[in-house]
Amino acid sequence: KYFGYIIMFTVNAGMLFYVFLFAIQQNRHRQIAWIQSFFIWWLSEVLVMSTVVVFVIHYLVPLMVEKDVAKIKEKILETIEDCRNEMMLESNIQPFESMNCNKSPASFNAADYMFVSMRVAKHFPDLPVAKTIARFKTPWPRQSYQHVVDESRSYKHGLSYFFSSVTTI
Repeated sequence: KYFGYIIMFTVNAGMLFYVFLFAIQQNRHRQIAWIQSFFIWWLSEVLVMSTVVVFVIHYLVPLMVEKDVAKIKEKILETIEDCRNEMMLESNIQPFESMNCNKSPASFNAADYMFVSMRVAKHFPDLPVAKTIARFKTPWPRQSYQHVVDESRSYKHGLSYFFSSVTTI
């Protein structure tokens, strides 16, 4: 990280030095024109472009997703309220295993096998959160973005590309 900072600082300092060397070789009229164009660019960047970026990121994007977020919030609150109502209606706590009595192949739940939260809820069924976790069902395993497959062994090496293209001709 620090090496990257050093490289960026060095590149920027080198470019500024080059601009300085170029500027001292110009006449006074060109130097004044250059500094005026620089300040005009800087003001337009700060006042116009940055304002547009802030407007888009902090106003337009939230405005576009506001309805979807409200629907998701409503659905989550309904699910939590349903779970609370079920828990209030039950006089005695059912064991965790009896909550999922429908075990047909069509109702496969990947969360039972692949989610740590389900395992924790099975070990501690008396927790109020355990029943909320037990209501979650999905046939799909969670997506892992850390899994990397090394495909380099499947590539052909050397001049095999050349020979395969020659043989096709």
